[in-house]
Amino acid sequence: MDLAPHDLVNAYVWYEVHRACQMVIIVVSMF
Repeated sequence: MDLAPHDLVNAYVWYEVHRACQMVIIVVSMF
């Protein structure tokens, strides 16, 4: 099973976006 490079990049970008959103939610809920 081999992924195309752009699929790997897409997965990584979505992971980073999801993590950033969680950080924002945590910070916002603290205020």
